[in-house]
Amino acid sequence: MGAGGMVRAGIAGVADLLVVYEGRAIAIEVKTPTGRLSRAQHKWRDAWRKAGGEYYVARCVADAIKAVFK
Repeated sequence: MGAGGMVRAGIAGVADLLVVYEGRAIAIEVKTPTGRLSRAQHKWRDAWRKAGGEYYVARCVADAIKAVFK
């Protein structure tokens, strides 16, 4: 276990939510109202978009819903 009892798994920077809806590949990163993307998250976001995916930062549940059902 890492510091604070956290366990790391997966790829650095991957979005919190990965959604496939009506043929769209959507990545949603969940942040607090003042939260910022890390360097790894920026890198992953850019690669995701380059591959044709959509990427959103959700600061509340409504933001995540809007990203999927737009």
